[in-house]
Amino acid sequence: MAIILDRLKVLSRSEIHATDMDDKALLAAQQGCYNQKQLGKTPSHVVEKYFTREKDIYCVKPEIRKAVHYRRHNLLTDDPIAKCHIIFCRNVFIYFKPETQHFLLERFSRVLNPGGFMVIGSAEYIGNPSQYSFSKRYNTIFQKNS
Repeated sequence: MAIILDRLKVLSRSEIHATDMDDKALLAAQQGCYNQKQLGKTPSHVVEKYFTREKDIYCVKPEIRKAVHYRRHNLLTDDPIAKCHIIFCRNVFIYFKPETQHFLLERFSRVLNPGGFMVIGSAEYIGNPSQYSFSKRYNTIFQKNS
């Protein structure tokens, strides 16, 4: 996300919060290092501009990593981050019962700005997005109604 915002020339006025319950996942995200396979089809000009390479490992440059606020966060008990333009909550709902999914979707709907987007994982499903003021825009992309 930080790379995309930098390419759009809006990173300096953006806030990115990366949260997880797993300390190992947070550490891996903070380090921002990937092998060639993990980079997938990332264009070479993006890799050259935003990553440093050491042997077969590519790490996001520090100035980009510094733009992201990393913290441990429990979606069920910690206060949500307010006034979001986009929420990526991929491969989370599959671990929760329908009641908990409902609780989280209501929470996300409250903190997502009108017109904002929520992205879920490809294995996840929102049965009635309008119940949460969402409209489905693509398979896993929902937009909050204005």
